[in-house]
Amino acid sequence: MSDKNKNNEKNMITFRPHAREDLPLRIKWLNNQSAMKYASDSTEDTDAQKENNWFDDYENNPAKKFFTICADDLPIGFMGVRKIDEKEKIGNVFILIGEDDYRGKGIGLISMNWLIDYAFNVLHLEKLDLEVDKRNLHAIELYKTLNFQTVGEVGDEWEMLLLKKDFIS
Repeated sequence: MSDKNKNNEKNMITFRPHAREDLPLRIKWLNNQSAMKYASDSTEDTDAQKENNWFDDYENNPAKKFFTICADDLPIGFMGVRKIDEKEKIGNVFILIGEDDYRGKGIGLISMNWLIDYAFNVLHLEKLDLEVDKRNLHAIELYKTLNFQTVGEVGDEWEMLLLKKDFIS
């Protein structure tokens, strides 16, 4: 599948495979408190050594496919499918818009549509799940717009699921 470009009101949104060259931005975004406000993955700052170690693991892990989100060729965040289980045909999706000025502009919807299409039509998955902080109302609205259904809760997070047959791009 080639990178799909979408126009929103002002920006050309493109996606490319996450690369080692993205690590300085990844560090910036993962250390950005406003970007990480609702993230549950980590509460401690990251650094070059941690992210280089992470990338070494990522490159050798077929159960992860991550992409850098660009607006007018400027990297603004990343997203991906992780915990890919080819036998069960399921993966876990996530998105992080790391640049503050690009949140709330519809880029999350464009990006998630692309990612879901990739997961279902390139990776041939049948189900996608995610976890979302119950306080992250904008993300919950986005996921419901994409037909994710709430299937459970763990602590402060909703667990949501999207079946391929329910995806409407």
